[in-house]
Amino acid sequence: MMTYDERVKAAREGKLLKDLVPQFFQFKQDGDTIYGKLMSTSDVTSRQNPGTYKQYVIANDNGAFCFACGEQFDKKVGPLLKVGHDYIWTYHGKRKVGGGRSVNEITCQELPTDEELSRATPI
Repeated sequence: MMTYDERVKAAREGKLLKDLVPQFFQFKQDGDTIYGKLMSTSDVTSRQNPGTYKQYVIANDNGAFCFACGEQFDKKVGPLLKVGHDYIWTYHGKRKVGGGRSVNEITCQELPTDEELSRATPI
């Protein structure tokens, strides 16, 4: 059995460590996309607007990321998302909703599992 020191050394040398501290990702331009396994969600109190919104934490090939989609997304799509599932989020700009306010237009798709992809029939 390896000691912790040996395991840490082997993991570092093999580049097998996974950083759990997420980098912040911000949707800025139409078409900005992020994808990965949903690891967690948390409620955040907004400093600019009354109320709360969700922060999503995902992991993908490039590490861990956190981002927000906005209150409207959180209410409509957020309850459908399941921790441990893979998703793709794509930003489509902002939509004006009146009163000088706007909401983020974000689509979200569930990514099939490897098994589902292997069973898929090409068209």
